[in-house]
Amino acid sequence: MINLKPLRILVAAVAAIGLVGCTSIADQQARADSGAIKPIWIVNKSHTKNYVDGVQVDMSIINLSPKTIKYATLYVMPFNPVGEVIVSEIGGKSLAEVEIVGPFEPSHQANYSWQNVWYHSVFDCYEIERIEIEYMDSTELMLNKSEVSKVLMDSTNELISNSCT
Repeated sequence: MINLKPLRILVAAVAAIGLVGCTSIADQQARADSGAIKPIWIVNKSHTKNYVDGVQVDMSIINLSPKTIKYATLYVMPFNPVGEVIVSEIGGKSLAEVEIVGPFEPSHQANYSWQNVWYHSVFDCYEIERIEIEYMDSTELMLNKSEVSKVLMDSTNELISNSCT
């Protein structure tokens, strides 16, 4: 019987190289498979505000895990320009949940936008407090705030800050 697992991993890594960059994502895939890092990348975390101060949260996510993601929930917190947590003027919440519903295949990259997460006239930025991932095989993974800081990348695959302060 031929073991196809190494071939599947190689195919996934090669596919991932075409998504983001030549060496960085392949290196991250290998490190994710070995458990050296958490198996997700968040690329180009950003936001926009609409004319009524509704905040849209945007990001691209890459699944570096060899597993298919069933659901992912990101817990996000808003801040004003002086680094203080703010409360939405509509709904009265600070900590918000934004969700991804899969299936989200290994080595896949997708862009996500969540509209009107908060409403606030002095919103400046947001931090990702934690990420909870459930895989199709029912296993779960949680990334705390310090772990999230290790998976935030810009478009050149450089680490970016998760801090608004």
